Amino acid sequence: MTLTDVQAGKELFKRGLEGMSSKAVAQAVVAMQATRESRHLRVLTTAWEIESSVQHTKLLERMLEQDVLEYARSDAEASSFKQLLVRRTSQELDIDIDFNIGAYNCDIRLFVVSDVQLDHIEDLACNLGLPEEDINDGMDSERESPNSKFICQ
Repeated sequence: MTLTDVQAGKELFKRGLEGMSSKAVAQAVVAMQATRESRHLRVLTTAWEIESSVQHTKLLERMLEQDVLEYARSDAEASSFKQLLVRRTSQELDIDIDFNIGAYNCDIRLFVVSDVQLDHIEDLACNLGLPEEDINDGMDSERESPNSKFICQ
């Protein structure tokens, strides 16, 4: 699903929500908030995976520079130390980075789509006159993020 699909589907959301009870609409908002938060965390995780691989690549490069300067150290010892610290070859790190960049692009697109869908559902819930308490009561206060409180604007 793309952002264009979401924009085009706003009217469909509206018609669907208008036929639902206030409790069902409230649950739809809470469910979409959970979806958006899950996708948001996936985007952050993937971004940190990329950063981890980039930093390990830099570490491997620095270690190789150091190996050239300290050629007297045994090759086996240097190789074991690199494997212990970095755990992957430079080529494996490059593959990880490429994979995670692709995953990140997919994750960010899904996050943006769910964020816009949530905006649509929240706007429609407000237009239907749904009490904010119905939605906020449906949220699990132990898991909600600081920005998850629903407020009609």
